[in-house]
Amino acid sequence: MGRSVIWGALALAILWSLTSADMGFEKLPGAGPRLTEFLGRMIPPDISIWPEVLRGLAETLRIAILGTLFAVILSAGLAVLAAETLVPPAIWRPVRGLLAVIRSIPLILVAMLMVGAVGLGPLPGILAITFHATGML
Repeated sequence: MGRSVIWGALALAILWSLTSADMGFEKLPGAGPRLTEFLGRMIPPDISIWPEVLRGLAETLRIAILGTLFAVILSAGLAVLAAETLVPPAIWRPVRGLLAVIRSIPLILVAMLMVGAVGLGPLPGILAITFHATGML
């Protein structure tokens, strides 16, 4: 009985979503030529922009390295506080809860919040990766 209710509710939720989502399937037939034109502009590649591409790749790599480094440092401290064999339950339980909350926030949302807080540039990326990876590590 309980499973039937759950499956019925799931089916109703899917049906409701399909009928009210306004997915715009009428746009699909016209997407082919636009997609072909977009992909056609990629071939042959324009090698004159490679210096800018390489600068962007290097900046992205630096952001990932620094964000991960800071996350490892923070995670090491939080790991001690989250260990039930090292600290009392009044400490490790809230720390584990905090880490679970951090893990539940999508990285893109953290990144948008950091851009709003500190502006554009590498810093919001470093902070977002640090925040998100701390919960994961």
